[in-house]
Amino acid sequence: MSKIQSHPNTATFSEIFNANDKSNEYQNFCHALALMDVTIERAISIRELNQSTFLNEVIFKEDYPDFIEAVGFKITYEDLFNNKDVMNYILENDSVKVIHLIRENLFDIYISFRRALLTKQWVIHRWTSPNLSDELSFHVDVKQCEIFFTNLEQMRSHVQELYKNKNTLELEYCDLVEGIWEPDLQNHLRLSKADLAANVSKNQKINHSLVIENYQEVQNYFKNSQWSTFFSTSP
Repeated sequence: MSKIQSHPNTATFSEIFNANDKSNEYQNFCHALALMDVTIERAISIRELNQSTFLNEVIFKEDYPDFIEAVGFKITYEDLFNNKDVMNYILENDSVKVIHLIRENLFDIYISFRRALLTKQWVIHRWTSPNLSDELSFHVDVKQCEIFFTNLEQMRSHVQELYKNKNTLELEYCDLVEGIWEPDLQNHLRLSKADLAANVSKNQKINHSLVIENYQEVQNYFKNSQWSTFFSTSP
């Protein structure tokens, strides 16, 4: 998301439909706050009454300054499936394009999630130091991890099927971080060409075998599964 936010001709909102973390409401709106016609409090009030009205009148309003070429927001699988009006709005409006960001290695997603829980850092800005600890290690319940993989794959497939006939660009997370798909991203949104620079870093990646207390057990458990390649090499 921060790659798109860095483009001078975009108005971008973060997880504005995240029902689980009301403490970050301001941060979810702040990147485009100067371009809003209403206060954040008023925007939230409209959203709670009618999500379609909120999208039409607050997010995708018609009177953005002329230099704004694209407007968008970020939404997770969970929030998408919990907000049917939003899901259908995206599906039914031809002007809304989808960027589906995926991460092939589901174990990397699981590890990032667990590490974020431990460090209390879900986003690491480039100008801040990651909150790491010498005692940052944890035990993985292989059954829970397997459920995590299964659920994530089901949600991913659901989104791919749901928006298969829309103007959808699917990007791999690592490629986007490295800037490989930046031209495709800007072309997809019909943006003027610009250098993009994320203002956040990936949650620092370390050797899984050092962080996971029972890594050998986990690796053995999945070695004959469809997810075995996630564990074949150290990150």
